[in-house]
Amino acid sequence: MKTFLWLSLAFGLLPVTAFSLVHLIATVMMRRAIPAELTEEEGSFTLVTRSFTAFGESSPPTIVSNQAWPAILVLTGTLCCVIGLLYLIPRQPLRVSHDGYAQFEPLIAKLLRSSREYPSLIISAREGHEALLIMRGESGFELSFSVDGQHQNLAAVKALFASRGVQPLEETTTHDDQFDIDTTYVSFPLPATAPEIATLCTEVFRDACGVKEDEPMEFALQD
Repeated sequence: MKTFLWLSLAFGLLPVTAFSLVHLIATVMMRRAIPAELTEEEGSFTLVTRSFTAFGESSPPTIVSNQAWPAILVLTGTLCCVIGLLYLIPRQPLRVSHDGYAQFEPLIAKLLRSSREYPSLIISAREGHEALLIMRGESGFELSFSVDGQHQNLAAVKALFASRGVQPLEETTTHDDQFDIDTTYVSFPLPATAPEIATLCTEVFRDACGVKEDEPMEFALQD
């Protein structure tokens, strides 16, 4: 979707932008070519010229003005469109084909340094079937983990945290009537440093979920 929007912007605005840029350059050159006293006396002017092609046929009259504001207006609008897309299009997730565990600590460190009120990091593998969410809560950073009826990793995750003396902050179960699946959401408090959190997340994925180092992973950071 992001690629489509940028291609649409390029094909739609590039010709107009190029024409406006050429017009702006021509206006500046014309102002330099016209005597200053003529510009001061007459003010703005319009020049109508007739040019000839290589085949000797006359082309329609070309109107050239020394007013640069139309070109400046178009260029400003194009710049606003580009800036708008940069802010409106959400950041795309980081996808790594292997050695995803090496990305844990740098991204978590960046998450901890975020000045946003509720920054978050979603780490997923196996096309989203194994995923966890790290976000800043009211009492610090928390890890949220969810499983449905087809997965048996919840007990392993709870046992992993229990071995560290950490109990769940919250555990809720919802039911999807359409697919007849129960989904359990559980959250745990996290340590305060990036290395500790990275080690814990690695154990969740590697030991509790069985995700290997050579499996693709995806990271969605909102900081």
